[in-house]
Amino acid sequence: MAYTIQWRPDGAVKYFSGVVTFDDIITSECAIAGHPSFTSLKYVISVFLNTQHPDLSDAERLEVRAQRAGGFYTNPRIKYAFVTTDERVKDAIESSVIDGQTLHPTRVFKSYEEAVGWVVRTTYD
Repeated sequence: MAYTIQWRPDGAVKYFSGVVTFDDIITSECAIAGHPSFTSLKYVISVFLNTQHPDLSDAERLEVRAQRAGGFYTNPRIKYAFVTTDERVKDAIESSVIDGQTLHPTRVFKSYEEAVGWVVRTTYD
């Protein structure tokens, strides 16, 4: 397992490390959606610093989108923040946003502090 999840009172932070596979991503998504507090979560921050990412296939991307779409109907209020300095990962996430493939508010940041600032500012304003 190349990730850990830290549960916060109103959200979750996923820390990824090493080589991040599709299985890591989808398993972490299922762990978030299946958590008893999912309906009250306000944010999920995924931290991808110092990690390696093989490209996801179209079918794998579709499965992640399907998982998130199901979650949208249970909790449409969640904000998804991603932390990465890898331009490939940033571009992949941002292209999904531009293409309308994300239902929840989603942003990419270069630092954890920026991500926390966004979820707090947009959640509690």
